[in-house]
Amino acid sequence: MFVVVYDITDDRLRERVALTLMEYGFIRMQKSVFVGDVSRNVAEMLAIELRRLVEGNPCDVRIIPVCMRCYEDVIIVARLVEAAEAEEVVVT
Repeated sequence: MFVVVYDITDDRLRERVALTLMEYGFIRMQKSVFVGDVSRNVAEMLAIELRRLVEGNPCDVRIIPVCMRCYEDVIIVARLVEAAEAEEVVVT
């Protein structure tokens, strides 16, 4: 399981990063936070693609590994309506 977080000021680039994440099967948790149940190898391939995509642009993009137990123990304090209506991540 990996969480991707980013801070990108350029609207067009931010949208391209989001679309790339969705192509890899990641699901949006918040506007700049995605989660995906992918292998380490896939996460590394994603990192290469994102690095090429954002190269030369001022931004911060991080891919964070999260163990399943930690992910299941997340404490949700509040959720926006659109986030609550988003597709839930199914962990098998």
